[in-house]
Amino acid sequence: MGVVLSSRNTASSNLFPSDPSQLKKSVEECFLHKASPTKMPPASEPKGRVAGILAPHGPMSHAGPIAAHCYYYISGLKGIDTVILLGPVHKPSSAQKVSIYPKGSWSSPLGNMEIDDALAEQILNDCKLGERSATLFDSENCLDMHIPFLQFIFHNIKLVPILMQDQSVETSLTLGKAIGKIVKENKGALVIATSNLTHGMVYAQALRRDAMIFDLLPKPAFLDIKKIYSTVQEKQLSVCGYGPIMALITVVQQLGCRTGLNLKYGTSGETEGNYANVTGYTATVFQL
Repeated sequence: MGVVLSSRNTASSNLFPSDPSQLKKSVEECFLHKASPTKMPPASEPKGRVAGILAPHGPMSHAGPIAAHCYYYISGLKGIDTVILLGPVHKPSSAQKVSIYPKGSWSSPLGNMEIDDALAEQILNDCKLGERSATLFDSENCLDMHIPFLQFIFHNIKLVPILMQDQSVETSLTLGKAIGKIVKENKGALVIATSNLTHGMVYAQALRRDAMIFDLLPKPAFLDIKKIYSTVQEKQLSVCGYGPIMALITVVQQLGCRTGLNLKYGTSGETEGNYANVTGYTATVFQL
């Protein structure tokens, strides 16, 4: 399948400083924030293989300190050559169920990341759910904040950016199985899913509602992705990336992971100070 050479510059997303030195300082501040690990990477290498991580997205000043828990944890990993980055589409469109970024590169003020064209094409061919297109990525910035973190802790790794327009159980399962097959064969690939939890509620209410999903992740119950989907739908939870969460869980199941480890739960209240209108965040790692 032919693809168009594309280049995306995340500096235009306004989620972090456009000046390289200021951006590097912002990433460092995320690792040292009181809601973060409060120490700089690299960490000692985790015991065992990391099957995947779940981290939040948004402005670096809001979501960054919570996401930093995941990035500190994986900063000691050796042999990572490609990151498969899964995110949701916030504004529904007529796009395909799944969009994978075309051949080319993504950049931030810290530099460029080459798209892993071979892995991207293999995922697309195996799941048969979508297309190689930059269209959705032009209007969706949920993946952008993760690029500077990855560039800060790793060197010369490639990227496969994926957006899920359809977050149904069926699509999440099919995509997760396709990615899982690749990751089983390629131990240098790491899967990162991004989702936020409650949006736009007072702090106490957000804690209660987030617990409905948050409490499932470190328990064997997470093996049933239908439970996550039904909880989101029945309780009308404003979890924006439940599809990427379910796809990630499908991946880690295939690798033999049976529980998740919650590194940190927090909200934008802790990171930017407004407890009257918060977004909920979780940093969760799945390790073999």
